Amino acid sequence: MDDIFSFWSGLSEEEARIHPRDKKVFTRLNPSFEHPYFAEPFRGRLQTAPVVLLFLSPGLHERDLSVSAQEPTYYSQQREGHCDLPMECEHQTARIWGGKIVKQFGVDYETARSKIAVLNISPYRSKEFDDWHLLAALPSARVTLGWAQSVLFREAEEGKRIVVCLRSSGGLGPTTKFGKSLYAPKCTRGGMMLLGDDRDKIVSAVKRAIL
Repeated sequence: MDDIFSFWSGLSEEEARIHPRDKKVFTRLNPSFEHPYFAEPFRGRLQTAPVVLLFLSPGLHERDLSVSAQEPTYYSQQREGHCDLPMECEHQTARIWGGKIVKQFGVDYETARSKIAVLNISPYRSKEFDDWHLLAALPSARVTLGWAQSVLFREAEEGKRIVVCLRSSGGLGPTTKFGKSLYAPKCTRGGMMLLGDDRDKIVSAVKRAIL
């Protein structure tokens, strides 16, 4: 099994837009991802964060292209898995979006920056993810799923950290909780948990891990 951090390390600026092992898939299947942008497999301190939020892919905003063109160092540092979630001066779109996502857990963004990480199964940007077949075709997506299922999910089931699947179940079934702290709640397309007992329990667990 590939280690997700080794997989994404040492890439040139060009390779950081489309991973070298994904290029054949892009040539063969012509996916609808916006690949002029830098890939973003994860964000935050994924190596150590006590809370990890799982999504299908990073979203897309018109501001992202200018940020990507000007700040390759930001993405390079994020791919190491040791950086806090970004401040607005580092990545405005990510900061605005992150603030909305984090708020649903009852914690403020500044407190959460070093405690929450975001993991994307597909690292490539799109406004609406519809290329489900690519999750099996893209080596990068297979590496993420393999690492999540063999490392991250195991740690969550053992209670070593909390994982909340907000836009993808990562191959989990319809159950909303697995082991001690692996959750797959019902969510909106934008990653907002729906109201209910499950949501309340997840919010409480995340707040305990962060505050």
